[in-house]
Amino acid sequence: MHADNWAIKAKRMGYRSRAVFKLEEILDKLHSDKSYKNVLDLGSAPGGWSQYISLIHPKTKIFAIDLLDMDPITGVTFIKDDIGNIDDINIINPFKGKFDLVISDIAPNLTGIKAVDEENIFELNLLSVNVANQYLRNFNATIVIKTFQNSNFKNLDDMYCKTRGEGFGKEVKRRLLIGTYVLSSGYYDAYYIHAQKVRKKIIEDFKKSFEEVDLILTPTAPSDAFKIGDKTDDPIAMYLNDIFTVPSSLAGLPAISIPAGLSENGSPLGLQLIANIFKEDLLLQGAFSIEQALNIKLNPDMIL
Repeated sequence: MHADNWAIKAKRMGYRSRAVFKLEEILDKLHSDKSYKNVLDLGSAPGGWSQYISLIHPKTKIFAIDLLDMDPITGVTFIKDDIGNIDDINIINPFKGKFDLVISDIAPNLTGIKAVDEENIFELNLLSVNVANQYLRNFNATIVIKTFQNSNFKNLDDMYCKTRGEGFGKEVKRRLLIGTYVLSSGYYDAYYIHAQKVRKKIIEDFKKSFEEVDLILTPTAPSDAFKIGDKTDDPIAMYLNDIFTVPSSLAGLPAISIPAGLSENGSPLGLQLIANIFKEDLLLQGAFSIEQALNIKLNPDMIL
């Protein structure tokens, strides 16, 4: 059936979007006879998926979240908010780890630039997966996320294998797996909640510092640059080399690393400048001034 015909059919049946039929097809394939006690709809507007669930499972408790307005639906609790702020939504917190189904029909505003749109869609899908990890029940739960298939992929499994297998190196994969692990329902409170509290403290410390200074200067790493492959067998040593760069990322601050000469071993050394939020112009000016003052023209030892 042509896409426009699906839209006409949806309108005739009183559905808010034609995407309802895709959700119906997916749920039928997964488990047509299953009922849901609690459902979370991410990026819900205009409400087609929430509407469908409320019609076929009228006793289900449904929470829908979106930054856009959504007309009321019987049996659906709508929260106008960013799904990234879900931990601060008091009405949903008691249901953490209790949802049977998480659905996401979320989509970014398209720019028309293929690479940008694909990246934005991927980021939203990843955010939806992270939320699902926190709020789904441990067993026999379901997540359904709509995405756009690249023509280079045969199917969803092929997309997962290629984007995870070819797009990331071993270290990035390791960190993604660790992140997924600590976001899972069983470990969310033990790790993620505590990490968020530490992150808040780091942000507060930076705010206090920037009341007195414009820029913060630190080493980029605690040692000179190590050779490629030197620390691949020791992930902890690899992580410790990020000790100076991680805080700015956690606090959401702009930072830049600039060359600072060579060590006694002939390996590169780096300096990091950190600026306050939205002070990228000052950051670049500071980095340029330091580069001009140091006037470094040495070449590192490129023997690997």
